[in-house]
Amino acid sequence: MKRVFYGALLSAVSLSAMADPYSYQTEIGGRYSYIDGGYFDGDDSYGVFGTYYFSSVQLRNHVYGEAAFLERASSITLNTRFSDNSRSDDRNCIGTCSAVLTNESSQHYSLTSEGYVLDSIVYASATYNYWSGDAEYSNGHEASYSDSSWSGKLGVAPLAGWLLTTGFSDSSALFEDEWNVQSKYVGELAGGRAYNLEAGYTDWHDGGSTWTASGDFYFTRGFSVGGSVGENDVYSLRARNFFTPDVSLSLVMGSYEETDSYSVELIGRF
Repeated sequence: MKRVFYGALLSAVSLSAMADPYSYQTEIGGRYSYIDGGYFDGDDSYGVFGTYYFSSVQLRNHVYGEAAFLERASSITLNTRFSDNSRSDDRNCIGTCSAVLTNESSQHYSLTSEGYVLDSIVYASATYNYWSGDAEYSNGHEASYSDSSWSGKLGVAPLAGWLLTTGFSDSSALFEDEWNVQSKYVGELAGGRAYNLEAGYTDWHDGGSTWTASGDFYFTRGFSVGGSVGENDVYSLRARNFFTPDVSLSLVMGSYEETDSYSVELIGRF
């Protein structure tokens, strides 16, 4: 799996070296993630992904990390993730909890299409997910599983740089038992700087609710620092740097209760 991951990174960098530095139509990247704490006993995973835009995305007048969003570019994305890790989770048990999950290998695939309907301000996206895996328990029991799901979003872009959406899925009908709203706004400043503000709110069917807020500041067209916060002491810090207009490296550190997570992502554009 590591050979696949590093091969994807090298391919992304090599292809981007031949790209037009001021526009792109394809992104290819690789991601490594590590989770530790709670019932995760050193969980690491690798992923490769690719996005194809139906028309070229121009970079000349935008910060590099938000160009596709600001141009309202329509796209299709394939995302994959693979992991093979030990566990220490006494909640994943069998019968009277005499057995605990000790090892799990899994694969996750998703396909997402998003864009603006007939080049209007109306936004729509759809995602299909498929995952499978094998689990081993402390009493010798082994099990395999697979499942799939779908989700979607509808929204509107009332102003340049602003998008409002609401989501639904196969387990949650739109506005039936719960409702949610997400907002993303990117403001461009003088000198190639910009800022990104995002917020989300969900009202659950059981009467509870959750919220999230995040933001990024682009010190230059290619370098940004940001983070996110949410209920129950959830937070993350992140940074992204474009070494060229076509090659970027992202770092993310997150925390939730007793669990810490880290990820690194390399993307090439062409």
